Amino acid sequence: MDKIEFLKTIPAINDLSDKTLEKLSAVMERSQAKPGEAIFSEGDPSDNLYIIESGSAIISKRLAAGVEKPLSVSGEKSVIGEMSFFTDRARTANLKAKSDVIYWRIPSKSLKQLAEEEPSSMLKMVEKLLLLTLERLEFTSRE
Repeated sequence: MDKIEFLKTIPAINDLSDKTLEKLSAVMERSQAKPGEAIFSEGDPSDNLYIIESGSAIISKRLAAGVEKPLSVSGEKSVIGEMSFFTDRARTANLKAKSDVIYWRIPSKSLKQLAEEEPSSMLKMVEKLLLLTLERLEFTSRE
C-alpha cells in the first residue's frame, strides 16, 4: 500500500483532498520501534504527529519517583501526538512501543504549512484532531 492509500485509511485524515494527501505523503517519514523502545518522551519537543501503521504503543505519564502510569494503548491507524499541531509546548506524555511498531512521523511545521496552503481541506482534519484531543482529555480526567 502506498503512502496516499494508507492515509486514506486513517479516520482523522481521510477527508483531505487528493492534492493535500499528496503533499502530506511527501513529508512523511516511516520508522519503527521494538517493544519497550521510546518513540517520544515527556519533555521532548512537540514537533511531530505520529500515525501507527502496525503494532501497538503505550501512552503513559511520569508520576513522582519515576513511576509511569499507563494512560492508554494505541494501535493500528491511531494518530498520536496531535497536540503538536496546536502547541509548541513540550510533550506531556511518553509513547513506548508495546510490540514491534511501524509508524509514520509527520513534522508539525509541515502540517501547519499545509493548513495555510490548503485551509478548506485541512479544516476537517483540524476538527478531527481537536475532537481526538478532547476525547483523550476527557478519558484521562475520568481516571
